[in-house]
Amino acid sequence: MGISENDFAAAYDLEMAPAGFGSAAPEPRWSCCLPTTGETTLSLSVLRTSGPWIGARARASLGGAPRVTADPLRERYATGGGRGTPQIHGEPLIWLGCPAWLEVCAPANEPRAEVTLRLPPWQELSQVVAEADLWEVADALALDLGSDLGVVDDGATVGFPEVESRPGQARRLLQAHLGIILPSAALGDLGSSRTPYRELPRSGLLLVLR
Repeated sequence: MGISENDFAAAYDLEMAPAGFGSAAPEPRWSCCLPTTGETTLSLSVLRTSGPWIGARARASLGGAPRVTADPLRERYATGGGRGTPQIHGEPLIWLGCPAWLEVCAPANEPRAEVTLRLPPWQELSQVVAEADLWEVADALALDLGSDLGVVDDGATVGFPEVESRPGQARRLLQAHLGIILPSAALGDLGSSRTPYRELPRSGLLLVLR
């Protein structure tokens, strides 16, 4: 179950939105342009371990970000085998006045899960959220979930790649996405012409934009 462009368009309809919606960040600053048209996705690969469910950990991590609340106007979605944790779970949120989805995809046969923050397309996102806020949330999620890989894109998620055991996989990921989040040790796999756009200091990961 995906998110359509209409979902975000409806959330931005001022006649449907609560008072003050989308007014949290006057004149947000951006140093880059993310050419997303349907939605902006920040997706992290997470190794599944024993302990609290990944979705609960992700929601707790986002709870530390400024002005993250549940969105009472949109419904959650979930699919699974009817017992245990869902294989796909989406929770609607409002972050800094911006509609968002926190989505967790955790197939039963995969050792990894993907955690995706789905946001409006960059043109709308950049009007209400500062760039630094987006990367700070990415950094916090990566740290709290123990993620070692992620992507930034226009709707596509990170999937379940085997970067460590497959040389060239990081380069292929960057070719397929707008950006990649990875450890500094894997930077050489991208080629000498690629330099980090930003360091995520808490998690120690690097963001490289294509």
